[in-house]
Amino acid sequence: MISREQAIRSTGPLSKYKYFRQDEIALIFAELERRVTESVRREKYTRRYRLLINVLYHTGARIDEVLPARDKPYKRLMKKGKKKGRKVAINDLNTLGLRPIDFDFESDMVHLITLKQKGRPPRSVPLSPALKTSVQSYLLWFGIPSKSTDPLFPMRRPTVENWLKKFGPFLDLDIHPHKFRHTFGHTAARSGIYPGTLKKWMGHRSVQNTMVYYDVSGEETKPEMARMKFVTWASNENL
Repeated sequence: MISREQAIRSTGPLSKYKYFRQDEIALIFAELERRVTESVRREKYTRRYRLLINVLYHTGARIDEVLPARDKPYKRLMKKGKKKGRKVAINDLNTLGLRPIDFDFESDMVHLITLKQKGRPPRSVPLSPALKTSVQSYLLWFGIPSKSTDPLFPMRRPTVENWLKKFGPFLDLDIHPHKFRHTFGHTAARSGIYPGTLKKWMGHRSVQNTMVYYDVSGEETKPEMARMKFVTWASNENL
């Protein structure tokens, strides 16, 4: 087992990955909220992007695990499945992206297909209270059944990336989908989440891939010093 003390190493001031600071995340959601309330014409699309970013930020999912792989593949797959009298296989679900039925509101879990581990059962990530509320509100607003097997986000990756390229400069931020995944990993590591747990949440093959989030700069190790227990004696003051 890898302890948190073993996991944290000082690697210098530069990080190996890019992530959003808490104030940047707050800025992103504040702007999305403003757009939802002020633009009736674009409200539908803004709500969709707001939830998409919420999912990426709160689950650490890869963008290709959330979006359908191609235009409306689910209709062809379901039709194919009905003809053969069988359920859609897990490998087929790789093309569907995230669906409403993948959210278990009773157990507060969200089930994600791990694209880099095809053929394996979906991985489960705890559903945060904030994300649970956002998903339920989204389904209610759009009138989508919670057990629907249709893609939650009927969009293509290029469309999403183009939207983020326009949205980012407006906030003077570099925004791309994978940066939210890194932010999730970074936040989990700084919150003291055990590496083995984070590995399962993020769908990594090896814990070595997860350990990058536990590399910290010298400045970030200051709070850890407060946890150190040194032996003290009276003559310390004279040293």
